[in-house]
Amino acid sequence: MVCSSDCAEALSRNEQAVQTILRQGAQSAKASAFYCYLCGGLSAAAGVVAWFMLPSPFLMLFTGGCALVLMASGVWYGRIARGRPPAELTPTGSVSAKEAGSGKAGLGVVAGKSPNANLPVE
Repeated sequence: MVCSSDCAEALSRNEQAVQTILRQGAQSAKASAFYCYLCGGLSAAAGVVAWFMLPSPFLMLFTGGCALVLMASGVWYGRIARGRPPAELTPTGSVSAKEAGSGKAGLGVVAGKSPNANLPVE
């Protein structure tokens, strides 16, 4: 329940903006994961090449360490990208009954309570 049609339009625009931000954040995490995997693979390849062409212990350990850290970062970003999709929120912006019972209520919405419950009604 909203106080006016202007408030309803503003809430709708706000919800669309939040959904867009969440979608773009997931896309950014996927791109970061891909970049980490790519750089980790290149660092691992450089470590192997350094083993045969330039047997420098520092260079091999450094590129191998970078490869491990970058691959771990790729896994981390990938897990973030596969997180809870924005579609789990109901169209009104409130939390679904399933989510309310699981303790996954997000975006500051109190389970079982409309986000507009404290607004005065005219």
